[in-house]
Amino acid sequence: MAGQCPCGCGTRVGFTKSGFAKALQRVQAAREVDEVLREYLDTVDVVPTTRRDIEMHMKVGGELERHLLAHLHGTATPASTPNGIELKRALDPWEARTLSMLKQIGGG
Repeated sequence: MAGQCPCGCGTRVGFTKSGFAKALQRVQAAREVDEVLREYLDTVDVVPTTRRDIEMHMKVGGELERHLLAHLHGTATPASTPNGIELKRALDPWEARTLSMLKQIGGG
């Protein structure tokens, strides 16, 4: 069963890449929190270490999204793109940290 790439490009996603598509959907949903975190950074005076932590977290989310898109669009290369197992290992704690950060600022 083929679906379409969650980025909206229209690329067909077959069974073998469906895990990447599901992971991308998770990242996209969690990255919506980035907007809440950005607003938080703009409206309160946070200590520099907290600001750097949040900014680094958002950067990691962007990298995860970029790598997943590379797999879905067929542009992933072993030298520069983590494989599915490595991405899964990175995604789970990143997603948990996203929820934790949202709770810390009172948004969840």
